[in-house]
Amino acid sequence: PKTTYGEYGRLFLARLKVDAGDLDGARRTLEEALSQTRDEALAGLIRLRMARVLLAKGDSEATLKLLDGVSEKAAGQYAGLYTELRGD
Repeated sequence: PKTTYGEYGRLFLARLKVDAGDLDGARRTLEEALSQTRDEALAGLIRLRMARVLLAKGDSEATLKLLDGVSEKAAGQYAGLYTELRGD
């Protein structure tokens, strides 16, 4: 669970939960993944997916709060996707 494979496993589990309609479970899984990762690029992806889950739940305020807390440097290669999601 403390390897990069474990982190990707949590991302996959979160996707399965989203597909099953368990958005709260997906959010918890992504929060766990974010707390465990030490890879900044992966953290950017996890935050992006968490924001999408929050938006899917209809919690636009929490989505914007999460997105606003991410610096451009932390967004990294996902900066364009962060901007797009903020627009949504």
